[in-house]
Amino acid sequence: MKRRNAFLFITAAWITSAQAAADTASDDAQTLELTFPVSINGRLTGNITADIGLRSEPRVDADQLFSLLTKSIDQSALAEISSRLPSGKRIAVAELREAGLNITYNPQALRLDIIATEDQTLRQVLSLTGARKPDPSDYYGQQKYASGLTASLLAEYRHDAVFGDDGLQPIEGALQGFVNVGGFEGFTLDYDLRLADTGKVTRNGVVLSKDDYERGIRYAAGDIDPLVTGFQSTPGLGGISVSRQFGTIQPFRDVRPSGQQGLYLERDAIVDVVIDGVAVRTLNLSAGRYELRDFPFIDASADVQFFVDDGTGRRQVASLSLFGADSLLEPGLSVFSATLGFLSKTPGSSETYDGEMAFTGFYERGINRNLTVGVNLQGTAKEATLGLKTAIASRLGRFSFDLAGSSSQVASDQMSGYAFSADYRGLFTLPSNSTATIELVANQYSEHFSTLGDDMDVQPREWDAAARASFQLPAASSLTFGARASKGRGAVPDEQQYDVSLSKLFGRVNTFTSVGYDAVARDVTARIGISLRWGDRSAVRSSYNSRNETFLLEAERLPRLQVGDLSARLGYERRRDLDFISADGLYRGNRGEAAVRHTYAISEGSSAPATQVTTARLSTGLGVTPQGWAFGRRADEGFAIVRAHRSLRGRTIDLGTGYARGAVARVDRMGAVAVPLLQPYIPQAMKVEVRDLPPGYDIGAGQFDVFPGAGAGYNFTIGSDAAYTVVGTLVTQGADLYLSTGTLTSLKSGEAQSFFTNRNGRFVVERVAPGVYELRVNGIEGSTRVTVNESEEAYVDLGNITFP
Repeated sequence: MKRRNAFLFITAAWITSAQAAADTASDDAQTLELTFPVSINGRLTGNITADIGLRSEPRVDADQLFSLLTKSIDQSALAEISSRLPSGKRIAVAELREAGLNITYNPQALRLDIIATEDQTLRQVLSLTGARKPDPSDYYGQQKYASGLTASLLAEYRHDAVFGDDGLQPIEGALQGFVNVGGFEGFTLDYDLRLADTGKVTRNGVVLSKDDYERGIRYAAGDIDPLVTGFQSTPGLGGISVSRQFGTIQPFRDVRPSGQQGLYLERDAIVDVVIDGVAVRTLNLSAGRYELRDFPFIDASADVQFFVDDGTGRRQVASLSLFGADSLLEPGLSVFSATLGFLSKTPGSSETYDGEMAFTGFYERGINRNLTVGVNLQGTAKEATLGLKTAIASRLGRFSFDLAGSSSQVASDQMSGYAFSADYRGLFTLPSNSTATIELVANQYSEHFSTLGDDMDVQPREWDAAARASFQLPAASSLTFGARASKGRGAVPDEQQYDVSLSKLFGRVNTFTSVGYDAVARDVTARIGISLRWGDRSAVRSSYNSRNETFLLEAERLPRLQVGDLSARLGYERRRDLDFISADGLYRGNRGEAAVRHTYAISEGSSAPATQVTTARLSTGLGVTPQGWAFGRRADEGFAIVRAHRSLRGRTIDLGTGYARGAVARVDRMGAVAVPLLQPYIPQAMKVEVRDLPPGYDIGAGQFDVFPGAGAGYNFTIGSDAAYTVVGTLVTQGADLYLSTGTLTSLKSGEAQSFFTNRNGRFVVERVAPGVYELRVNGIEGSTRVTVNESEEAYVDLGNITFP
């Protein structure tokens, strides 16, 4: 079996390598435009586009890069770096390094990593407090009343199933949406509901909120998933909350960090676990809280991404690691959260909150450039957890410490406990433009330490610790060493694992190799992978893990957000006793989406039958404002209704945005469309392109810039009556009236438009509506009337206009 797996892997690797070698011979000069995430001091800050050759480092979009850097790097330092750069739209990574920016290309993650020195750092972790934060008054105002809804039908067909009946299962409906009253500074009601075929409605979440944009504070009531820090757990509460949420303000709804490096799912979902850019496992997880230890195939040195699909098309990502993030705040800045409400005795969908009243909250403040402190509290009348937190910056690196004590009722006794955590992160520059990151973390738990709602009488571990050293090396390679150990309590086994991984980019082919050793089980694990990318959306990946003898082969066409996009993924997984095949497809239309997923699993050496399941989703969005309504692909996060003026009726209008390369929506013969907005509190530009625009027709603004709040709705009309271009030549007594000025005044509205003539007496007036006008020339007595008739031709030539 091992030989078969090895043969399959070698075959996949040979095919991808052979194709890359064949392409390299003729395509050395070819460059691809890709989108790269950018990290600054280990923190992902955004995406930029860059050109990359087959065997070269990227050439980045300088404007996009410096726009991101202004959020984290001091302006004087940026100005100094900019002064050393050559002019041009695209700048090579090597040129940025020569200019003083410590930037490296990580081919393993297709990411650009930047390390800023202490002198370069802006000391501003939370972006909304920056001097460059967007001013809502600079953008089109959203409607004072708006409602957006995305409705989905979810179907499942079991061809062959081990459990349950075969055939078509009951069809479910899903409704996700909002109602906003008051516009940008108003109130927003968000809801997420499921509808069974029996008519039963399941509430996944209903929250009424109001945001204070200037202070970054959200007030909320309803189904609250509170923000947490330190050792705090994430209990669902029915109640009220106030919290400072910088950045996007609106938090993730489906996946969020949960205390000490956990994953929290609000509802059942399909979860893709991605390590080193490879989807190593697809899991069907029930709603609940998970620790990284629940995923035994994750190495100690790995950063892990979780992609979640709960069936309604919402796909969000959480990045987790054994190592905590830098928690320093800028001096004088504070973040906080406070939630008061009731727990549920039986957590799940449509929680009844029939448990005790509980409180959870924290407060953290930046004391100076190098020190942040905080305190946190969770509790009910029977149990409580109090924590202290501090983060320190020094020339040696960043340190953070968490200390928590608890008191809880176990049987009839009141038990107390404690927990302690220490983290370290250091960034170092090595010779030859190499960098190193050292990370350490250690946790200790007393026997009866508890957190709110964890339902644990005894902590399963006495202590755990992890260490990681990562090196970005020349020649597009990186090396990582990791270790993890823990001491179990009672029947819980000890852990002691070590691993080392190496990644290297060969043209279009990215490779990684990892070797791990489990000192407790005395077992060696090898993991090897290879991936091939072409274009900016297609890839083939394969990997083999000796721990569970699992071979993976995956091909995908990444999704885009424009109209008519078709994306797909095909995966094959070979385990010891199981073959698993999965296929996904997604089509994005103008006013709807369609997704299908098929899985096929067969066990070898077992009497259990094969399992084949097909799931499908159809969804559409509806946006409503006082000015009208329209359907779109999605509308539950925010939308802009765009319609054509009657003078453009029947023509196709493409609507582009910065987050899609093609038309993200289209006004067509069906009329207005609801354009989905990407995310609240992110400036977005909507570009307008009219196909077969009549000659001389002036559509007015060719771009609409919006800055949506939570639950935003907009209305835009493309074109107007005043869309004609009028030209003519002024003549008097046989001579041209050249270099003259005058006015064209509507006899209906009284609105006057000024014009001037050229040396031949010819004038041009734009954005004129059909009607009768009085034409006057300054300095000449009298006037003349001209008529602009409504017609298909928007360019109106009045010919010679003679004055007495």
